[in-house]
Amino acid sequence: MEAVEDPKEGDDDFYDVTLSATWSVSSAKLGNGVLQLLDDDETTCWQSDGSTPHVISATFPHRVLIQEVRVLVNHDMDESYTPARVGLWVLSGMDFESVGEIVELDQPKGWVHMQMPPVVGVFSIQVAI
Repeated sequence: MEAVEDPKEGDDDFYDVTLSATWSVSSAKLGNGVLQLLDDDETTCWQSDGSTPHVISATFPHRVLIQEVRVLVNHDMDESYTPARVGLWVLSGMDFESVGEIVELDQPKGWVHMQMPPVVGVFSIQVAI
């Protein structure tokens, strides 16, 4: 999958639900946690400090319709923590279920767009790296 430029430019139908969720990560190095994951600063990042898979979770207060998940990655900035593959899971009922295939990344730099199949709504998503 190819990384692309900033997803918000020229995308009038884009509605960011990031701030609607409660975020958590499976583990983090000190100073590289959820705050750095969400801070809009491209020079900071989340760095896991545990065994794989590394997981980013977003939980919403009610069901939301998610059409696409977008992740900013930069292999040039930190090759040891840049994912080589990414998987998505959603909680729309009682159990998490996989969404699509595992996305393979080859030294990505930029935004990675992962399309979601049509769903009624989700309570939570997990990005597994």
